[in-house]
Amino acid sequence: MYLFRKMIEVAISSRRPITIHAGEDFYDPWQGLARVFAVKELCDKTVRIGHGSILGINPYLLKWGQTFICPLWSRMEALDQASRMAEKAGVDSESVGFIKDLLDDLLQVKGSGIETRLNVAVNHDEQERTIFNSVQQWLIAEFNCCKAVIESNPTSNLRVLGLPSYAWVPFWGLVASELQVILGTDNPGALETTIEDEYTRLASAFEERITLEKTFEERITLEKAIVSLRPRILDRYPKLTDAGHKVIMDHWRIIEKLIRKRTYRFAIPT
Repeated sequence: MYLFRKMIEVAISSRRPITIHAGEDFYDPWQGLARVFAVKELCDKTVRIGHGSILGINPYLLKWGQTFICPLWSRMEALDQASRMAEKAGVDSESVGFIKDLLDDLLQVKGSGIETRLNVAVNHDEQERTIFNSVQQWLIAEFNCCKAVIESNPTSNLRVLGLPSYAWVPFWGLVASELQVILGTDNPGALETTIEDEYTRLASAFEERITLEKTFEERITLEKAIVSLRPRILDRYPKLTDAGHKVIMDHWRIIEKLIRKRTYRFAIPT
């Protein structure tokens, strides 16, 4: 961590742009949040985060309540980080105590002689999910304040997180949270994708995504956020050809057309 911090300090002092990949791959959602939180602590200045997926994942759409297998050491690390983040976020003491109690239970398991490399069954309940949501929203607000840019990579997220479709990728949640989001390809060679492909796939998934939003208000929030992105889209890809720009805008307008059909609650620029 010391070396990592020094590298960032050198980059900032020389005014070099910084992109840190964090929050995409994790055993436990708390780990993903902690890794993005570490970026915030390391960089008190504007930073670009590669993925930041955990900030766009709705905990109510995750498979919370279902049991999953996780290494004991990983779950312990996740809960330790969760309690520290909850305290930093100003979560009530009862909730922080709940997380610490979960960690204490695992420490007793470890003390009984079970090796930390062994797996444990984890089942997040409603209380833990609520606490996670509070910390997640606090961290989103922190990144909004420092105007951090999130580079969302839908195809990479789909494969790494094992999501069922592009309707589930974190991009939608990142946009709805009013974070500054751009699309990326992560590794276009390995993933066999282009930036045009990413927009095309999102346009195809929009209708399915809307059905995942729990309330009408959440749908309106997402739709407004998507519409507000259009004026900034082309400015973010200055190296694309005119043909590439056209593909992106054509598919973005497909999304806007679908929105226009759904509601007239707000004006959509033509």
